[in-house]
Amino acid sequence: MLKNNKIKYYIIIIFIIIYSNIAFSESIQNIISNTQLNNDVVVYDYANILNSNSENEINELINSIRDYDNGFELVVVTNNERGNSFEQDATKIFNSIGIGKKDRGILLYITIDSPHVRMEIGRGLEGEINDAKAGRILDTYFVPYRAQNDYDNATTQTVNAIYKLLVDGDVELIDNNENDMFSTKEIVIFLVLLIIIIILSRNKGSKKGGSSFFDNMSPFIWGSGFGGSFHGGMGSSHSFGGGMSSGGGASR
Repeated sequence: MLKNNKIKYYIIIIFIIIYSNIAFSESIQNIISNTQLNNDVVVYDYANILNSNSENEINELINSIRDYDNGFELVVVTNNERGNSFEQDATKIFNSIGIGKKDRGILLYITIDSPHVRMEIGRGLEGEINDAKAGRILDTYFVPYRAQNDYDNATTQTVNAIYKLLVDGDVELIDNNENDMFSTKEIVIFLVLLIIIIILSRNKGSKKGGSSFFDNMSPFIWGSGFGGSFHGGMGSSHSFGGGMSSGGGASR
């Protein structure tokens, strides 16, 4: 009897997780459907955290960057819910609405219930704003104001920093590596160790005449087990220039 109750409990938990993921996916799809360029409006404050003055200031800053770089586009999207796949959702929003000509776009995606911010960088801007620099911009201009629940200054100061970097060529940033989970050296060491493990695993599997663990898992590791990577598959009848993101950027 106790075993049957445990099974029922697990089934209920799995159902709740699946249902919440489906519901949030619909929320992201609604954001994508409702986010479209309209009279140069690029702020989509679905969480109602920004006042009209902040929205106007952001629009003016972005228009000024456009005058300097006519391929540039930046979109601010806020959402009440964070969901379970925050960074993937940001990439999905970016690629679905297509931000920036020649991939020169930025998405600033902000969630409130579990406070997170993502600066998603288009492929065409990765040379000017790499992941580390995007993180330092957020650490300097967004995170301190968010700690005070001041999303108006957090957002406007962040967009202003992007303006200074792209137009003036320089912006003051704090030198803070605390939020970087791994250094470049640590990543290189990890990749080398991973390659060694894969090689040893393959050799061990071939000696036994069977497939190794990594042979069996490789379709899932490289993505083919899921039918390929996402590339604007949700579709959109509107676009901010058709730009794409490769998943670069930073989250805080």
